[in-house]
Amino acid sequence: MFEGNVKIKDLKEEIGLLVKSYRKRDKLSRKELAEQLIVSRITIQNLESGMNFTIDTLLKVLQHFDAM
Repeated sequence: MFEGNVKIKDLKEEIGLLVKSYRKRDKLSRKELAEQLIVSRITIQNLESGMNFTIDTLLKVLQHFDAM
């Protein structure tokens, strides 16, 4: 996936794209996913944008999509 010197910003953006692809695959809006996970729509938006998110949020999303 990554080679050489990995920047945290780049990794967060890749994670965001992965989450977005799972959400779109399942035909969910950000609002629908947020409601299912009991988080805010802004939380999902931040995650997908590679903005600050917690490991708890990431794990919750990955578990929801059976990605872990």
